[in-house]
Amino acid sequence: MFKIKGYLKKFWYLILACICLLFVQAQTELTLPDYMSDIVSVGIQAGGFASPVSDVLTEETYQHLLLFVDQKDQKTVKKDYKKVSKVNQDIIDTFPKAKGKTVYQLKDLSSDEESELENILMKPMLIITSLDSMDTSSKEYQEKFGQLPPNMSVYDAISFMDESQKSKMFEDMDTRIDTMGESTLKIAAGNGVKAEYKKLGADIDKVQTDYIFKDVRNCFTWNSGCNFSCFLCNKSWCWCSACFKKRCF
Repeated sequence: MFKIKGYLKKFWYLILACICLLFVQAQTELTLPDYMSDIVSVGIQAGGFASPVSDVLTEETYQHLLLFVDQKDQKTVKKDYKKVSKVNQDIIDTFPKAKGKTVYQLKDLSSDEESELENILMKPMLIITSLDSMDTSSKEYQEKFGQLPPNMSVYDAISFMDESQKSKMFEDMDTRIDTMGESTLKIAAGNGVKAEYKKLGADIDKVQTDYIFKDVRNCFTWNSGCNFSCFLCNKSWCWCSACFKKRCF
């Protein structure tokens, strides 16, 4: 046993390299299913929108969101978005219908700041998406808002409510949100961002295509890394075994 250990000492660096390569191979194999799932759930089902945070918001949507954001969190939203009265060409290239309008543009945020903003806007974006898609003649709409005066929108009515009235009105939505997983919530809220992009004339098909291609590229990269690690590991073990056999026998 000690004699074998003496021979193995000469190949310690190869043995260590093989262990590291096996670790890399395991990591890449575990990462691939996540990317494949992301392509289906976000890329195909959600159209490439998996966040309640939009790069650009119309003034109308921005004000609607603030109706459902706590006073404390409103400071964060106002800090993270900047008002743009004169839209530049970069914004117009992506959002053609923003020309001549006042919009709110997302500032450059760190990953922690963006994650905080996602948590703040998750529920408000879901509420707005639900309200905008609600049939005014439906039973649910009539129970919540009844017959509104002419020229008064749902959001005008909500603006007159205090926090307790808003909470009571949307408590059924709170219950549904509690039963949804985090990824499902992001996709559902992402539909609101998708609607906002469409309202501003963005090419949502391009957003979806770019998202899927990005994930496919990542899949290919990780898969190539997995195969290459496996190849190097096998070659290293074979060479190590051949040298060991030659020295021992």
